[in-house]
Amino acid sequence: MFIHIGSEHTIQAEDIITMIDYETVDSSQMMKRMMQHKKKAIIGSKETAKAIIFTNDSIYFSPLSVYTLKKRANIDSLVSNLDDYTDEDNLD
Repeated sequence: MFIHIGSEHTIQAEDIITMIDYETVDSSQMMKRMMQHKKKAIIGSKETAKAIIFTNDSIYFSPLSVYTLKKRANIDSLVSNLDDYTDEDNLD
């Protein structure tokens, strides 16, 4: 499944390692050091970031909140769990 994370970026859900609230990272010295030492591509704008998404290859700054991103990730599982009540005889 793909998730639109804002700023014209879409990533595969299974590639996500973690999503962290930007304010949490900004206030944590340990997280700042971790981001500086990672040899990953940094994608997106820090100025509009509400969430940071870590994948194996990249770090994404998303203008969407972690809550919104989690809702988007769960939509697919919700849809796949819905029962299909269509009448197959009337699908002509």
